[in-house]
Amino acid sequence: MVTKTKKGSKSSRHSRHSRHSRPLRPSKSLKLSIEFGKAKFKNIKKGITPDGIKWRKTGSTGDESLDIYLGMNQTIIADKHSLLFMDGEAKFDTQLGSITKAIGRMFSGETAFLNYISGTNPNKLQRINLGMSIPGDVVYLPIEYGKKWRISKGAFLAGTSNTLISSITKTGFKDIIGGIFSGEGLILSELSSSEGDASAWISTYGHIVKHTLKENEILFVNNNLFLAADSNISYSMTRIGNLKSIFSGGEVLVMKFTGPCEVYTQSKDFTGLISAIKPYLPPCPPCGRRHQ
Repeated sequence: MVTKTKKGSKSSRHSRHSRHSRPLRPSKSLKLSIEFGKAKFKNIKKGITPDGIKWRKTGSTGDESLDIYLGMNQTIIADKHSLLFMDGEAKFDTQLGSITKAIGRMFSGETAFLNYISGTNPNKLQRINLGMSIPGDVVYLPIEYGKKWRISKGAFLAGTSNTLISSITKTGFKDIIGGIFSGEGLILSELSSSEGDASAWISTYGHIVKHTLKENEILFVNNNLFLAADSNISYSMTRIGNLKSIFSGGEVLVMKFTGPCEVYTQSKDFTGLISAIKPYLPPCPPCGRRHQ
């Protein structure tokens, strides 16, 4: 004989409560994807440089700025347009430096003039906040002595006082073709250290992703979304897709990296943003046309 439970009884309420309040457990595949994401794209938020300068990133992903805390006589080099605010007692100076290097920086997409900011107070750390005029991430690059980083146009944000910002000119046929079609140009910025280990921070439009490639692992990168890589790593321009892709306007020319190596890419292209807003801009008053 089946005994019916009265509606609203204690046992009935308990069964309904336990059925609806039981926490949902993520599936095994979801757990793996979350763990993989944390391990693969772990982002360093704060730290101390080899010469003892404390730093941290502020803001949210895709819209970050950089806080640097300078002690007495500690100095950083910063891009001319990167300063957002700073402690009023810190020393601020703009320098051109070597004419040759300044011209090279200008042609590689960086500013000819650089800001030198130094700590002056022995009793406290002085806060310097740096960022870009467009929303994007900030990434810390450790520069071991003897190692060089190749970075994209205008990506340099700041560096320790022993950071060298120079330019390199592409000479090989493949490098020249790659520079033209990748949007990088024939002159690139290169970061290195004048002595000991240095530190640099780079920033760009959008979210930054670090790719660590294993032996013979291949990565294709959109032409305009390369950010940084070891200068000793070479890449090639290759075509993906078929004739249908070409005539339909799909991405067919990409940068090809082969591991082992580390490559940083950005999620957004500033030229794409410009193209998107052009149709909404008012026409030029003198001629009544929208210039390309």
